[in-house]
Amino acid sequence: MKTYPSCLPHVLFVTYTVPWSPRYGGAMRCFGVIRGLAERSNLHVALANSTPQATEAFMTWPAPSGITRHVLSPDARWEAVDDWVAGRRLQARLGFSKYRASLRALEHSLRPDLVWYFEIESLRRGGWPSHTPVVLDHCDVRWRKTMRLARIETGAHQARILIRAALLCLDDIQLALRVKHALVASPEESSLLWPARRVSVLPNGFDFPALPPVRPEDGHRLLFFGALFYKPNLDGVRWLCQEIWPLVKSRIPDAQLDVVGLGKEALEDLVDTPGVTFHGFVEDLAPLIGQAAALVVPLRVGGGTRIKILEAWASGLSVVSTTIGAEGLEARDGETLLLGDTAPEFAQRCVAVLQDDALRQRLGAAGYAHGRARFDWPVVNAAIGPLLAQCLRG
Repeated sequence: MKTYPSCLPHVLFVTYTVPWSPRYGGAMRCFGVIRGLAERSNLHVALANSTPQATEAFMTWPAPSGITRHVLSPDARWEAVDDWVAGRRLQARLGFSKYRASLRALEHSLRPDLVWYFEIESLRRGGWPSHTPVVLDHCDVRWRKTMRLARIETGAHQARILIRAALLCLDDIQLALRVKHALVASPEESSLLWPARRVSVLPNGFDFPALPPVRPEDGHRLLFFGALFYKPNLDGVRWLCQEIWPLVKSRIPDAQLDVVGLGKEALEDLVDTPGVTFHGFVEDLAPLIGQAAALVVPLRVGGGTRIKILEAWASGLSVVSTTIGAEGLEARDGETLLLGDTAPEFAQRCVAVLQDDALRQRLGAAGYAHGRARFDWPVVNAAIGPLLAQCLRG
């Protein structure tokens, strides 16, 4: 291993998604980790995505200072194959990936101390480096998230999902065993990669303001935001609108619900639900967060941790969630948020925050304090320095 006695370690970070100006949870994590690495290493960020829009955004949008950007080129035999398809072919599983030659050339040129992959998809696209230690950020462990999806399916489709979850379990674990270090987003997911021993928790983070925001003292609107093409979000909103919302409206007739996120077309059959407004994608969430009484997170499946809850806490906004929705955030029911796992329970919690100004203010303040102490990006990224040192020790 090369040593740099008077300079920072050299890190090559590989991503398949454009991290600048992130719009969804995964990209927000990617961007936050890049900022943390840029403060502690000589950082090169490589994009394994050859679509013209992604390439232009990656190279031209504002990025954190102290990094060098690279765009990987697809191998000639893979150029006509879509990235998403290429990463799932047998050749990619065996290491012959679409951007393998380009990544190997970049590795040879830079001679990094460490290659850091953002999610397994980046590893599938770039392939294994020839001789450099690897950190793999699993983010959400795939097999558990897939296993949970089977809960909302039936029959043959459920059986197919269970088989896929079993195969992903084998793949996730063998990758964790093979890399220098594996990362997950929550303590609950560390054991899911057993018997891999080199697994660390690097939580999701958010940029919290220095002072707690001032919230309005009244409100009758609830807010959900998240990509609706993501199946856990889609299932959660359907459950919310069909089973929970009628119970809320029966208690508070003037209650309103705002649903924000790409993919609202999948909910066309619900557009006439009384009191519910489907906004689609919104450029600036701040006005909707500002007028909301609470964020609702009605997730029944999924994995990892919800950055949307961190965003709500950073705004001093109270939160009503399922247990799965609040997973990995060390949250306490009745202290930092309210939990409900059945439709009547969830509806009762929504009614409580809509009717009780003092409860909303208390939950919002406690959520802000809890989130800033544990999930502010400077706090999260403080773990990167020791992790780098551990990986570079040999």
